[in-house]
Amino acid sequence: MQGDEVLVSALKFWAISSATLKSLLFDKGLRKSKDVLNWWNYRMAQFQATILLVQLEGLDERLEIRQRNCKYLTKRL
Repeated sequence: MQGDEVLVSALKFWAISSATLKSLLFDKGLRKSKDVLNWWNYRMAQFQATILLVQLEGLDERLEIRQRNCKYLTKRL
């Protein structure tokens, strides 16, 4: 992935994570009042974005290793 693609992927990941958390807490009834818990901020801090961009650089390699490990373990079940 290059520059803008990495940023777009990072933002999509962040948006999905935030939406999933909100859904779990409120839509599924784990929290009754939105006023009780208001700790998230939908904007990513520059520091968080920097860390995420660095982590995304090795994502393809880590996914490949994970898939290889999955195949290895599945064969031995």
